Amino acid sequence: MKRYYILSVLIAAVSFAHAQSVPLYVGISGHAALPKSSFEKNAYEKGGGVQLLLLSGAINKDGSTNPWNQGFKLQIGFGLEFNKFGAKSFDIDLANPPGARGKQEITNNSAAWYGIARGSFTNNRFIIPFAEVLLGARSFTSREVLSVLPPGPAVEPITTDTFKASVGTLGLGIGIALKITDHFFIEAKTTYFIGGSGTYLPISKAQQPSNQVFYYPQTSNTNVLLTQVGITWRIGPMFKSCGSIMGVCGSMNNSGNYTPTSNTRTTSKPTPQKTDPMQRGTSKTTTPQIPGGSATTPSNPTAPKKRIEVKPDTTKPVPR
Repeated sequence: MKRYYILSVLIAAVSFAHAQSVPLYVGISGHAALPKSSFEKNAYEKGGGVQLLLLSGAINKDGSTNPWNQGFKLQIGFGLEFNKFGAKSFDIDLANPPGARGKQEITNNSAAWYGIARGSFTNNRFIIPFAEVLLGARSFTSREVLSVLPPGPAVEPITTDTFKASVGTLGLGIGIALKITDHFFIEAKTTYFIGGSGTYLPISKAQQPSNQVFYYPQTSNTNVLLTQVGITWRIGPMFKSCGSIMGVCGSMNNSGNYTPTSNTRTTSKPTPQKTDPMQRGTSKTTTPQIPGGSATTPSNPTAPKKRIEVKPDTTKPVPR
């Protein structure tokens, strides 16, 4: 697993270092996220989310700093992805507050981060087909919220991450970018992620035979297909000061190439603030919670808070 993180960080570091002298491209897209292969067979729900990308200009030797000009261009960068894969809720009887009814809701969420290498080739100034390789890691979180249903008293809900997992992921994508202006583009693409073997909670298999909810973890690959549509902005040259890009003084010509000059930009260091030697920080600790159980004990025993408690249930799990 560590090698995926290291490779992602290295790719991102090279991208940001190179971006000191070329334009940057920021992209955001919405997508449908569709589990595939045994991930789909194990009933992991379909979902959707957003993807955020930060890409450099062209880095290949014969490429222009503007990757949307004609010819072959290679870009590198970094991406983040956030998804939600369904939700399911159950009504339950509560021991506290007495006589109240509660709702136990569980949702599946996923996040991914990866390094990106994108290659594009075109003889058309407005339509640019491209392909991507993405390498990184994907996390899965099953989050449970226990709350009191009306007309019960107002009690703060209990939120618990009942399950977490993290796996490596490798994505292969193809798409088309449509140039609207020199600084604005529309993209449509499809990306297939090959995910490592992991354990997760399909919400559809959760059951409540009586006053207790049972979950049934599954293990398989975590392959996901994304169908995406989004927009991209060119944000370079940036931070102009004496005609500079990222602090390097110079000028941008009509072809998008940047010529640095001998001038440099200096910045003044802020005056450090004095700290009180008697001032000390405080640490915060948390107590693990059992899904569907009681809330954590208040840190101040003289001011107790109301807490939610589920009525005991001796029901055995349904055999799977």
